[in-house]
Amino acid sequence: MTLEQRRQEIVSALGKDANTRELSERIERCKKGRCRRCGDLCPVKASKWADENITKLVDLMASPGSEPVLQLHYTRESWSRRSGELGLPGLSLYEKQERRAKHEPVFANRDGVVKALRRAFDKLNEPKVVAIGMIDAWYGYKSWKIGGSLIVAGIAKSALYDAFPAGEMLIEPVSNIRKSVRELLARSRRPKLMPPLDAVEEMPRSRQQEYFAWLAGMTPNERLFRYGCDGHFNRLLRTKRPEKPRGKKRHPYPRWLEPNMFGNHPNGCECRACGGLGKYHRR
Repeated sequence: MTLEQRRQEIVSALGKDANTRELSERIERCKKGRCRRCGDLCPVKASKWADENITKLVDLMASPGSEPVLQLHYTRESWSRRSGELGLPGLSLYEKQERRAKHEPVFANRDGVVKALRRAFDKLNEPKVVAIGMIDAWYGYKSWKIGGSLIVAGIAKSALYDAFPAGEMLIEPVSNIRKSVRELLARSRRPKLMPPLDAVEEMPRSRQQEYFAWLAGMTPNERLFRYGCDGHFNRLLRTKRPEKPRGKKRHPYPRWLEPNMFGNHPNGCECRACGGLGKYHRR
């Protein structure tokens, strides 16, 4: 999809709602993408940023080892938001308690998703692992799922399955790094459905408007996720953490229970272990 096609998609989705018509007109007039009034939604600014940094991203993802470059899509059931809540900054304490009482997901916080992804990569304990991608949202079953769309290098596919907690995970090999990074950056700015709904249903217009409004409420590249590199996409020199030896946990012998152990009961004991009728038997 070209830049002009992405612009027309945004204008068409936002122009039919009075609440987002002004945003639609700004996107339609934008030619240089210099202002910050449209947040992370501006397709011109996003296209320029991708053109300026694509070479750095490709060089970063060129794995020094034999492991393939992988594309990872990951989300959890608890990382969800209801329809209409995608742009909310958070919930009140009362709303959280009410949802916990109903055993419903509380609220997916973007910073919490980033921390969970970093913990999973830290668990690998591999200094050569690098990852770049976006925190994104997918719509399905009347709710939004928050997660990460990432390009990962320096680790095997099986190790990723072991490091990440149970969730909806899709890992695919990458043959063309430049093309895959370009597609990821473009796809992370378009509203989409969760698989397999994306193959049988169309995205509702109201949810398209909600997704675009969500992007407009963020600063440019606020959703960008980096791991193993600095802000200029240079690899960080890291060393492997020493693993602490885990000794066998010792349990004290329960000497205070010796009188009640089998074989230590007094003569004439009537418990069932000794062949009697039991402690609570009444003659």
